[in-house]
Amino acid sequence: MTRSILYFLSAAAPCMRNFAFQQFHKLPVCITSEANLQLVPSFSIHPNLRSAVYCGAVAAGGDAEWNFTWSQFQDATVASEANKLMLALACSSNTQLLERYLEFTLDPGKIRKQDATAVITAVAKNRAGQNLTWQFLTKNWEHMFTEYGVGSFSFASLISGVTARFSTPQDLQQLLDFEEEHKDAGFGSAALAVDQALERTEANIKWVQRNKQEVLQWFSSQTGNQQS
Repeated sequence: MTRSILYFLSAAAPCMRNFAFQQFHKLPVCITSEANLQLVPSFSIHPNLRSAVYCGAVAAGGDAEWNFTWSQFQDATVASEANKLMLALACSSNTQLLERYLEFTLDPGKIRKQDATAVITAVAKNRAGQNLTWQFLTKNWEHMFTEYGVGSFSFASLISGVTARFSTPQDLQQLLDFEEEHKDAGFGSAALAVDQALERTEANIKWVQRNKQEVLQWFSSQTGNQQS
């Protein structure tokens, strides 16, 4: 990705999120408050834009938008639409909503076992949910491992997805502690993923140490905030 594209995306993000929020509120049911839904004229979002619009609206919105998206997810009859809504629910910037969503993955009545990994890793990709997801995983690892077994959870994908952004010495230490704490229960199919996560985190730490100053200087030059 070129520098010009990176700069464009960083500058355009607020505008794109506002656009998504506006499009979301043109849906057939308009959210006026958490407890009050008001009908408005029918409006259709182009299928190619739905993932971005749903995610942007949930990220910019609050409880009402999240609860509305959750209700649409529960009522969805088309698998592709349900998947878009399911992933969009992980876009919230509200940590309480993200914590609630993570807890839903332990209840097959809310999130199917085969979808739990996708939900957890989606929350982990959200900056607001990264630490929450790691705490959730470490707290519930033995429960998930014994309750679901390797047949329902893709544990390798789970470890890989949750630790993908680890890049600090603190992250590395958390991984080492996690490995030590759960060595008795084991990691099953995720054993290799744990080793790979450790290697990737060490590599990320070295990359940050090597490139942090240069990247910081470039962003500062683009925004007019020169760093000494």
